[in-house]
Amino acid sequence: MSFSTDVKNEILNTWSKKACCKNSETYGLLLFGGTFSSRNITCTSENENVIRHFKSMLWKTQNAECEMQIQHNNYTAVVDQARTSDVFLHFETYNLDFDRLFVCEKCRSAFIRGAFLTGGFISDPQKEYHLEFTSKSEIAAWNLCKTLNETGIFAKLTERSRKFVVYLKESEQIEDCLTLLGATGAALEMMNTKIYKDIRNNVNRVTNFETANIKKTAQSSARQLEAIEKIEFAGKMASLPDELQTVAKIRLENPEASTAEIAKLLGLSRSGVHHRLAKLIDIAKELQG
Repeated sequence: MSFSTDVKNEILNTWSKKACCKNSETYGLLLFGGTFSSRNITCTSENENVIRHFKSMLWKTQNAECEMQIQHNNYTAVVDQARTSDVFLHFETYNLDFDRLFVCEKCRSAFIRGAFLTGGFISDPQKEYHLEFTSKSEIAAWNLCKTLNETGIFAKLTERSRKFVVYLKESEQIEDCLTLLGATGAALEMMNTKIYKDIRNNVNRVTNFETANIKKTAQSSARQLEAIEKIEFAGKMASLPDELQTVAKIRLENPEASTAEIAKLLGLSRSGVHHRLAKLIDIAKELQG
């Protein structure tokens, strides 16, 4: 079962209580998952529970019955022909004056909930942060975008494959939207996932940084050891100043130590040790030349 399906199933446990909210939710279900006219009204979803919910809501708001049909893993509710015209005329009034749909302060969230149940999708937060609503109607998508903005959730609108998509990509905005929809469990899961991903990314960054430092130290040490061996092979070590002989001896005894660790052993500054080791490399190059 997908994360998006889990979210919808959680939303279905949050029922609109007031008649005006039920009306708003039913309209959202239809606008984003249905087609309706005076001749035919249907509502389609891949989720059987969503269509059963739609049937219940339509009965409660319009006293209209539906027949459920199954085709190609899609569930469709078809409104009783005798009530089609009445239902169409009832909802058609909101196309002319959309703001009339929202009677109380909870009507907006009820409408958005209905729109998500039939036209919504959310990605698994383990992979990416993305929530969208899809509709064949540009007016429906624009009205949803406007409604989301009115609740403080700032969605964007685009067109894709002749459909209109209202979408969110900011994780905080998606969490707020899930809470508005009544999917508080999914919102908390998303927050926990984000925290886990942030911790994992930080650990990876620290590990990569440490690995890079170890590699850099190993490469530097190898160059220094090679230079010291060349000087010794040429029999020139005894003729070097005491400070260079000392640092060469400590490097040979501690091939895996960093410059800072050698500096600590010698009681010198890191830059002082680095300068002396660099001098040994220059001397080895002169001998080779």
